[in-house]
Amino acid sequence: MSKKIHIFGDSFSAGFGFKKDLGRVPRRYSKYAGCTWDVKIEQFLKDYEVVNYAVPGCSNEVSKDSLLQNMNSINKGDIIVFGLTDHFRLSVLIDENHDFKTGRYFNFTTAGYLKYLQNIADNKFLGQQHVPNYILIMLNKLNIDFDRFTALVNYYSSFVDRRDIALQKESYYKKTLDGLISFFGKLDVKMYVWDSTIRGDGENIRIWSKKAYDDLHWSPNGNNFFLGMLLWSMENNHSYLDLDFLRTHKEEIVKYTKSVNLDKYIKHDPTAIPI
Repeated sequence: MSKKIHIFGDSFSAGFGFKKDLGRVPRRYSKYAGCTWDVKIEQFLKDYEVVNYAVPGCSNEVSKDSLLQNMNSINKGDIIVFGLTDHFRLSVLIDENHDFKTGRYFNFTTAGYLKYLQNIADNKFLGQQHVPNYILIMLNKLNIDFDRFTALVNYYSSFVDRRDIALQKESYYKKTLDGLISFFGKLDVKMYVWDSTIRGDGENIRIWSKKAYDDLHWSPNGNNFFLGMLLWSMENNHSYLDLDFLRTHKEEIVKYTKSVNLDKYIKHDPTAIPI
């Protein structure tokens, strides 16, 4: 039985931006297939197979519940990589008979909510067309009508931008995940947790493409940046990766990234190719 790397988190853990099964990807980006950290990590940890449970747009509640539901699939010698997203996200159970990736939850992100409000403020559309396209796709998949969606928006508005609630969630997940790191450690399973505060240090697709593609997910270079930090953390037994950790160990991480050839800059190529 091969050892496994179990990945939990949102779109930054799922490889969003370069995988066609996760959303709209420009044809020219097919040449970068395999550039995301969740795929490339197998090149460095050759004795391991990646199992990716990450769900784009999900909240930390979903990631945690997914980990707990899949605990029996995690064995001695395995690795867990758990990515925390921002604490303003909300997931609402829609159908418990579906799995975590397909139709179990309606995931509401802060960006989606703010875009929805901006569409209304600008009076660009009427009715259901106020909804950002990627949310509309989700509504159709989950068979949620517009009245029900409006009720979800009103519910979410009680939480978004509530800094006090976000801080409570942050404290809760820090304690919960510290406990899980200790628990899995006793089973000889290494668990690494990283949070969303480090995302901004990795180059995103918008910057990489010079705004040709408006996407804030990591570019190939952003993915390499994160992978270098994660591998260095594994080698040096650091289980919790946040912005303070990155600032403290930046020099060592950069040096390590160069030593494993993850520092080579990958240029954006605007040339479309057939797929």
